[in-house]
Amino acid sequence: MGRKSKRKHHPDPEDVAKADRKEINSLCGQLLEVCSRPTPLAPVKQWEEFMLIYAIVSKVCKKQQDTRFKNHKREEHFDVFDAWAKEHGVTGPGEAFCIERYEEGGYGLKALKDLKTEDLFLSVGRKVMITENNARESDLGPLIRKDRVLQGMPHVALALFLLAERVNDQSFWKPYIDILPTSYSLPLYFTPEELQQLQGSPVYSEALKQHKNIARQFAYFYKMLQASQDAIKLPLKDKFTYEGYRWAVASVMSRQNQIPSKDGSHPISALIPVWDMCNHTNGKITTGYNMPNDSCESVALHDFKEGEQIFIFYGVRPNALHLLYSGFVFPESHCDSMGIQLGISKNDKLYLMKQQMLGRMGLTESSHNFPLLGAEYPISAELLAFLRVFSMSEEELQKRLFDTHFSESLGDLIQPEFIVSKENEIRCWTFLETRLTLLLRQYKTSPEEAEKLWNDGNLSVHSKLCLQLKMTEQSILTNSIAFCQTQKERAQELEDNATSYLGEDLDGAVDIEELDIGGHSARLIKPRGPVALAMEEDTQLDDDEDDDDIPTTSSTSLSTTTKDTESIPEMSDESQTDSRNDVEGSEQLPPENSSDNGQLEEVVSNGDHEIVENGDVIKENGMNGDYELDERDVSIVGSKLSSLHLETEEQTKVTKSAESQDSIGTNGIAINGEQLEESKE
Repeated sequence: MGRKSKRKHHPDPEDVAKADRKEINSLCGQLLEVCSRPTPLAPVKQWEEFMLIYAIVSKVCKKQQDTRFKNHKREEHFDVFDAWAKEHGVTGPGEAFCIERYEEGGYGLKALKDLKTEDLFLSVGRKVMITENNARESDLGPLIRKDRVLQGMPHVALALFLLAERVNDQSFWKPYIDILPTSYSLPLYFTPEELQQLQGSPVYSEALKQHKNIARQFAYFYKMLQASQDAIKLPLKDKFTYEGYRWAVASVMSRQNQIPSKDGSHPISALIPVWDMCNHTNGKITTGYNMPNDSCESVALHDFKEGEQIFIFYGVRPNALHLLYSGFVFPESHCDSMGIQLGISKNDKLYLMKQQMLGRMGLTESSHNFPLLGAEYPISAELLAFLRVFSMSEEELQKRLFDTHFSESLGDLIQPEFIVSKENEIRCWTFLETRLTLLLRQYKTSPEEAEKLWNDGNLSVHSKLCLQLKMTEQSILTNSIAFCQTQKERAQELEDNATSYLGEDLDGAVDIEELDIGGHSARLIKPRGPVALAMEEDTQLDDDEDDDDIPTTSSTSLSTTTKDTESIPEMSDESQTDSRNDVEGSEQLPPENSSDNGQLEEVVSNGDHEIVENGDVIKENGMNGDYELDERDVSIVGSKLSSLHLETEEQTKVTKSAESQDSIGTNGIAINGEQLEESKE
């Protein structure tokens, strides 16, 4: 017998790589299994689910060790980027502005000369943009054509293409990719400890859901790339990491916009270099798409002096969406809002009558997400109408459903000056005050405590964002509660047989407009704020007509895709669940049969509200009539998108379209007056 060698055995690197891929594949299988389960309703259970997902993802990251952006400094590449942009037709860099770092907001554009309002300061041609068409025409094309998820979610295909270009050192867009952030301040990058600081806010559940969706998508695409014959020669196959995918998703989520296709027939997803360096402020949208020149163009929002930062307006959306999908909070916002999810309980003995009444007004879903506005008049017209129908007695419902005189006056329900009855009005504001007070209690810190924490100054960047968001939401709730109290006091002072507040001073809180509704004349008393309901014939409420007269805002929850939006900020694949199962030859992403998640569980019994919060029962005195908060107690209302409008003029301005949150980006574009979705960080 010879002596055993003392030399250490070094395993073949290829064998190690195969073993790692096998283990990662197994972990991805676990992620798909966990992430495809229905999302729990209780916040405590949501957190447990998140921690399980987080543990599996951490194991994946430990195996993959993506260090491509380690020690990468984006500022070292700005000069090369400027030269590349100018070489390919971008006008503005080095002439009207330069990239500058700011203490607040990070990098932005600094004016190199005085700019007057509506001065053209930036033009970006299609050539330098990264679009979904580039993805389809690339080596990823065969995968995209065969995979239902990628076909139906162009923003996901755009993210994969961006990641593929990131690992390609010869990419045409390398100068642009090199100046993109290596990480983002989105909740997707928050630690578990930082996510906990969002408790109380409706964003808490949405942030957990965001982590779940991205983990699920990563697992699906990892397994697809390993198994698909179309991916064998793709460099991305062996370089597809969770960290890389999260980066690509965050880049698209915070910077993607929609531009018109070359023939102007439909919108496509795109990243627009240089323009996506602009930071946000209050104002109006001042970006349009010049079809003859095939370029995105921006004009000055107002006068800018040399040396000042150039801002643009991202569009009307709440701070919750700014944080979730752009990674910032803007406390000075003139168009902030949050929402509450309300519906009529099927246990309500008047359920069918109330639903019929709401259906006549265009509120056909079983539950609705109603905006609370960060304005002097915080109640939207749709919420006002719902509250009045919800609080109606059987006699009041019968009159408006079956009496011709009353059925023709449904429009009065959205008028602040008109009432159903004194009793109905008191019940409306009592109910809403109780509901909002309960929501305010969910925040773990009071407004005073939050302000003290902020003034102490010992907070991380992410902690500051969490605190800022909660302070803005608490402010909206506090203002709305005070408004309810005032309205209730006004109602209590009315005569018993009163049918309106007419004769009282409305304090300039509304605008009066004469309308012709279904052949009937009516006075529209519009709250001064961004939300009001549009009326269609037969006195129904509709979002698509009379937009010029009655501005509307979507009241869908964050997880809902509306008819006008194609991109999804969360990169959620839920909307594609049914259709993608028909694709042959590709692994299908298991559907997540999850529902929207509530901060509270609510049981209504004998007119009392029994609220269960993390196992603790809180009882609140209720009113007659049942109600429910279908799945999610609080949701967020707003738009992640605005629309750039492409009209017949050579340079057109962007106008805002309040669409679903299920889109990625910020500002937008439209053609010949038709609104197209769009976005930006």
